[in-house]
Amino acid sequence: MVPLVVGGLTFAITQVWLLAASTGSGTSDPGWFLNGPDAGFAVMATVAIVSALIAALRPATSLEGAVAFGAGAVVAMIIVLFVTGPGTIFPIVIVVGTVVLSVATFVGSGLGWLLRTAWTRVTS
Repeated sequence: MVPLVVGGLTFAITQVWLLAASTGSGTSDPGWFLNGPDAGFAVMATVAIVSALIAALRPATSLEGAVAFGAGAVVAMIIVLFVTGPGTIFPIVIVVGTVVLSVATFVGSGLGWLLRTAWTRVTS
């Protein structure tokens, strides 16, 4: 339950910050994370870092935690998308956003697992 909520909050806070900080790039949703490389990198990096922290700090259920974290981020993405106005290509946005968030989640979780494994080997 904790990774699900943390995943949702991670995406929501980062995306809302991007929307609030956007200066207008000429697109209909200038702060949306899929509209440009800077915003996309900010969301992907944040999701990957928090996912890595969760994987490094949670003992056994890394895969379940990663799936729950990613699901929380995707649900938050869909909610933010519909609150800000989905537009006509929202199904494509949901699919592409899910892929982007899933990749960031599993890269981060993999790094967190590697860190936890290395730390366990060093300390034992």
